Amino acid sequence: MANMAPGGQSMKIIKQYPFEFYGLIFLIYQTDQDKLVVPILHLCEVLGLNYGNQCRRVKNHEILSGHLYKIRPRVFQKNGQFQERDLLCISLECLPYWLGWINVRGTSKRVHSKIAQFQREVVEALWMIHCSEILPDTLEIGQEARPATGHR
Repeated sequence: MANMAPGGQSMKIIKQYPFEFYGLIFLIYQTDQDKLVVPILHLCEVLGLNYGNQCRRVKNHEILSGHLYKIRPRVFQKNGQFQERDLLCISLECLPYWLGWINVRGTSKRVHSKIAQFQREVVEALWMIHCSEILPDTLEIGQEARPATGHR
C-alpha cells in the first residue's frame, strides 16, 4: 500500500526538479509532506520498462513497498485539457537500489548499457562496503583483493 498524506489523500506536488543521472534525465517531486519522490511512470518511460509490471514488483517487494508514495499531479492530456490522476512514486533515497534491482534486459536498447554500467558499479560498491565482513582474516590473498574499508 502506498504512503499517503494524513486522511488517505494523495500528496500534492510543491516543486519539480529534473536531474541527470548517467546521462538520463529524471524528475524529482517535492511533496506537501516534505518528501522527495520519483514517479515510477516517468522512470519506466525513460528506461523503456512496463509501468504495470514495475508497480506490481515494487508493491510486492518487502523493502521498496514501504517507500511507495501516491501523488496527484495535474497531467496535460492529448486533448489539451489538464486532469489530475494518482501516480505511484518511490522515495528518492530508494532510486539507486531500484535501479540496481531492475532486470537490465528489460530496458530499452538506448539505456541498456548505462543501467548495466550502473549495476556493475553497485556490485563493486557493495563489495567494497561488505568484503571485510565476508572474507575471513585468515584467507591469504594479496592486499589488492582485500579492499581497505573502515569495517570490522
